[in-house]
Order: sequence, then C-alpha cells, then structure tokens
Amino acid sequence: NHAGVLATVDRVAAHNAAAPPEQRFHGVRYDVEPYLAPGFQGPRRPEILNGYVALVAAVGARARAAGLAAGVDIPFWLDAPDEDSGRPLEAVLDGVRRPVLEHVLAHVEEIAVMDYRTTASGPDGSVAHAVAELEAAGRAGAGVLVAVETEALVDEDLFTFAGEGWEGPPPEQGRWIVLEPAGADRGRVWLVEGSSARRAVLAAVAEAGVPPASLRHWPAGRATRVAADKQSFHRLGGARLLAESGRLAAALASYPAFQGLAYHHYGSLRELLERR
Repeated sequence: NHAGVLATVDRVAAHNAAAPPEQRFHGVRYDVEPYLAPGFQGPRRPEILNGYVALVAAVGARARAAGLAAGVDIPFWLDAPDEDSGRPLEAVLDGVRRPVLEHVLAHVEEIAVMDYRTTASGPDGSVAHAVAELEAAGRAGAGVLVAVETEALVDEDLFTFAGEGWEGPPPEQGRWIVLEPAGADRGRVWLVEGSSARRAVLAAVAEAGVPPASLRHWPAGRATRVAADKQSFHRLGGARLLAESGRLAAALASYPAFQGLAYHHYGSLRELLERR
C-alpha cells in the first residue's frame, strides 16, 4: 500500500500549495503497524520490516520536499531484542542494515511512542519503556511524544507455543492450539479444549473443504492474563490518569528530545476526564 500512502502525502502538499498560510498543514503523521501484517511472527519478518522502513523513508523524503514535517507512531518495544537472535530488530534500507528504530529516526522529525502502561515507575512502567527511544531520538535530532492509552480495552489471555507441532486434529482431551493452514503465511487458529470444541473445529474445516489431516496442533499450556488496566486508564479513572501522567512527564522532562505526552484518543480521554 505504499503508493496510496505517498499519494496522500502528495495531496496534503497540493493543499498547502494552494491554501493561505493559516489553512496549511504542519506535517503528516502515520501509524503504520508492521507487526500486524501476516507473517511478522514468522519467516516474513525481515521482508516486512524492510518494507516498513522503506515506506517511512519515502514518506519522510516526500514530506520534506513539500516543506512538511513527518512523524510516525511506534510501539515502545521497537528497539527490543529479537526473540531468536537476541539483537535489536533490524532492517535493510539502501543496502545498509541497522536497527529499525535508527532507520525510522533518520527519516522523520518526530515519533510518538505508544507507551501503553498505567504505572509510570518500575521496570515495566512507562518511564522505563520510553527512555531508550528518548536517548536515540536525542542522538538523531528528532522529537518524541510519549503516548498514553485511554481507550476501552478488554482483558486478554496470552498463549504461547513453539516448534512444528503435530499433524492432524488434536486429541479430545487437553487444551490445544489448532492451526488450519491457508497458504504460506496465513491460516485460521483456534483454542480448542474438550470434545465439543474439537467437533466444532472439524465441522468448520469440513465446511471450508479442508482435509483434517492438514491441521496442526500444539499444547496450549497455561494462559497468561494480560489485564486491560495494565495498558489503559479507561477503567482506572481520570484522577489516576492525571497522577501517573504527571509522574511520567516529570521523569522525562530532562531529556532534550521529550516534547510532551500524547493521548489515544481524544474521545475516550475527554470522557475519562469528565467522569473523574
């Protein structure tokens, strides 16, 4: 979808060229999330990251040529080690391999770090998750907004599995992750526990015309609960939001790259503050 993104930048530039100063845009900002692309958690990750940094570079170049600032939103873990190599996530652009965060910062004026935690302090707090990006942005001459979540989220259960698994449908006993492949990097995934769930999956597979032998399954193991209140202030209230936001801003104020806090998004933020 690179062509569509760049066409939008061109339309903003065309508007600015025809509009009086008070009606012009200051810049363009994109929230591109490559980790949601099919295959990111598998062998297509290098290809996806290469495409991502190429897009960011193209947006930055097109924006600068039109006198626009360019910004992107990134997750706080973009500089985290890859789980396989132990090295920071890397990408190749114009033949140069380096960390993805460095590529991004070389082509934009500003980033917003989606630092979605509801506690400022501690090793998993929002301060700790923002420091590396602020330091890197300071070296690159870019600005940083640290983003806070106020939207309603749901509690989630996280299941992890690894290896090639087993072929065919799962046994009737136990809890299983079941995959119906639908190409090299796509498929449907079920959490299956008990005979009735197993029958439902087999019925869905039969309806799709997929042979049961093509399924693969893995033990699901124990679920890790990821509470919405860890990431969003929506249920915690406006007083908690203001208190933790204040701690976060105070702790980051000394970093030259820090430009303030951003909130996702206006509607839920306003609602949260009105009912505090």
